[in-house]
Amino acid sequence: MTVGNGADDLVGRLCAAFGQPRLGQSTGRILVPEMSFEAYRMAATAHGLETHTFDFEPNLVPDLDALEKALDMVRPNLVFLATPNNPTGSVVNPDAMKEVMARHPDVLFVLDEAYIEYASVRSLADEVVDCGNAVCLLSVSKLGLAGLRLGFATAHPDLIRVLDAARMPFPVNALSQAVGAMLLNEFGDVLKACVAEVVAERGRVTQSAKEAMGEEHVVVEGEGNFFMVLSDDARSLQSGLMEQGVVVRQFMHPEKGHVLNRLLRISIGSPEQNARLLSALKAL
Repeated sequence: MTVGNGADDLVGRLCAAFGQPRLGQSTGRILVPEMSFEAYRMAATAHGLETHTFDFEPNLVPDLDALEKALDMVRPNLVFLATPNNPTGSVVNPDAMKEVMARHPDVLFVLDEAYIEYASVRSLADEVVDCGNAVCLLSVSKLGLAGLRLGFATAHPDLIRVLDAARMPFPVNALSQAVGAMLLNEFGDVLKACVAEVVAERGRVTQSAKEAMGEEHVVVEGEGNFFMVLSDDARSLQSGLMEQGVVVRQFMHPEKGHVLNRLLRISIGSPEQNARLLSALKAL
């Protein structure tokens, strides 16, 4: 395992350490789902790599066949997959993912498990240690500790050595390391209880949102600390909530008919915040 100044730092180091062009290619390449965390593209650009995207969730469900077709076509150095994904909240089947990784030993698979504590599937953080082509990213940010800027990467020791060679001398300050270790070691049960409360609230709030919004909007629970709303009127919904003091995440895409233009991501907050959200939805 190695640590970073948040998972974003580790994403950049992965691009730096494993982004050398393949034989016959002028630049290194990464492959990312079209709907995914923007930091992957930003890190690739900063390190001079090409970003290639593919439609991983045509029906908002991960399509591993589409992934393998894209791998054969692009021949990337790295592929970044968030599971649960942001913003859709979908998860990849761990066993099926391991089979794909085994069939593509010349690609480095980066599994971003920042939201894994909220998911129903198991983490691959321990299992990737036995793989030679996989890295698992973890973070305390989604546990309410984003200010610590503390991320983790697990992988085979040979990969960790290469990743550590690409880091700056002081990537994580001593205070964050000490506080992070203390919280995880001494308050792990408290953090798990908080996660369980969020998962329970996610189910309740999602169901209430479905009832409040009606059939013209599609409400999807997902497996992160948020849920998703699909609507042909997403922009008006976002504006209407904003007018009532409720801020939700709206996404945009240059293609007019793209699903991102219909998508809102709504985070699960405290019971009081969730009540305010539901009241605002009913008032729309």
